[in-house]
Amino acid sequence: MTTSAKIACTLSDGMFHNEYAVEIAISGGKTASFFMDKELVILNGSKRSGYIKANVIKKGSVDCAVLLPKEAIEEGTRWVNVPRNEIEFA
Repeated sequence: MTTSAKIACTLSDGMFHNEYAVEIAISGGKTASFFMDKELVILNGSKRSGYIKANVIKKGSVDCAVLLPKEAIEEGTRWVNVPRNEIEFA
């Protein structure tokens, strides 16, 4: 069952004025990054941290299987496992 969720992220300037470079924590102590339109990022009181919306496909007790809105550069896929404590469920 798919669940909408917000994933905590760190933000920096993107390549273009209308985008952010987004970085999220993924399982194994690694990070995944991608570029995303600014209008799709939810700021968290600062221009350097916020949330992205994603679909949680499978909830685990420690990690969740997530379908990201964009392909992660390092992973080469939209499918990643994210630590549960980085996710806010809707």
